[in-house]
Amino acid sequence: MMALRFIMKGDLLFSPLATKQKSLVVLDLQGIFRDQFSCQIALDYPQSMVYGLYFTPESGQNTMKSTNSFANQDSDNHHANDNSFPSNYIPCVGHSMKKLPFEDNTFDIINAKSLWYLVKKSDWVDVLSELFRIIKPGGYIELLMADFSLLNDNATDQYWWSRLVQGIINHGLEPAPMSTVGTQMYRVGFTDVNRALIALPRGWGGQMGHLTDLIAMYYSEFMFQTFSDLTPDEMVSFKTACRASIQKGYSPANSISFTYAQKPL
Repeated sequence: MMALRFIMKGDLLFSPLATKQKSLVVLDLQGIFRDQFSCQIALDYPQSMVYGLYFTPESGQNTMKSTNSFANQDSDNHHANDNSFPSNYIPCVGHSMKKLPFEDNTFDIINAKSLWYLVKKSDWVDVLSELFRIIKPGGYIELLMADFSLLNDNATDQYWWSRLVQGIINHGLEPAPMSTVGTQMYRVGFTDVNRALIALPRGWGGQMGHLTDLIAMYYSEFMFQTFSDLTPDEMVSFKTACRASIQKGYSPANSISFTYAQKPL
């Protein structure tokens, strides 16, 4: 979280409203990281009310293997004592992204860092429409996105990442959500769609490269374990190949995008 926070210049919310208004009602849609990000937003915005919405593995998205790293990852704080949470934080559990447990026009900001690997390609319009419904007029949706690809790849990289892309397609996900989400946002009624792209060097580029590699390594390993059909031995070979590419002088990088859009007044 701290590495991502550094790239975001200390702010976990990045739409214009986050800097203009101190008292907000915020929904944080959770993924790999659950209460950690939501609680930090609550601490950063003490005058705001923050809801952290976690989706159960059986929520109906059906994009995850039943025994995968997502279902069994240990970043879940939902068993923690509620007294350990900030007083302005409310943890929630959801069962479907197409039917959220909130009234119309509830939130000033919805922040989501996980939709790109949770939402099926065929469900994007329905999910964004539901998020549009619960955002207040004038409010914003914020999306952190990534494509399932590698920049500056070589032949070896292409082999491994093609295995991931095939797994993504088999799970019904969009392989390049960064390039398609803007059109989908306009389609459901959002306006003023803004996007910033950031490359994450994989272990090159000095100290910043090592920092961005930490983020990219965590997410890419999670994606391969969750969506590809690699065996444990192949996962070891994949990691070895990643290190070898850098040692041979290649400069691979992953990329992420920060996208926000507004619900018209």
